[in-house]
Amino acid sequence: MRLTECRGAVLKKRVNRHSGARPTIPAGSLMVAEYLAHWLNDSMRGTVRPSTFERYEYAVRPHNIPALGRVKLKSLTTAYVQAFYRECLNTGLAPATVHKMHVMLRKALAQAVSDGLIPRNVAYG
Repeated sequence: MRLTECRGAVLKKRVNRHSGARPTIPAGSLMVAEYLAHWLNDSMRGTVRPSTFERYEYAVRPHNIPALGRVKLKSLTTAYVQAFYRECLNTGLAPATVHKMHVMLRKALAQAVSDGLIPRNVAYG
């Protein structure tokens, strides 16, 4: 029964996404920390393998949110994101870890573009 409920919830999210339904997130003053927490819990939890979710959570909570969290989502720039990656490398994080953080952020921001919260994905820059 639980698996069926999960599949139903995922299907509903996909239908809402493709039908143009927008999330109930206030886009104007939305901070990166708020968006990433929302994306992680509402869009990723239960839709990816547990190990993938744990990797995303590791990137979001101790790294992305402290560094990028106080920036408004609509004000985030490619230069800011690149400076964040450079700082991560300078503090000793492995390039592979920074790359995984980049992949996760790019995916989260792609969802924000899809939801109409931002006009473009600055993590593609």
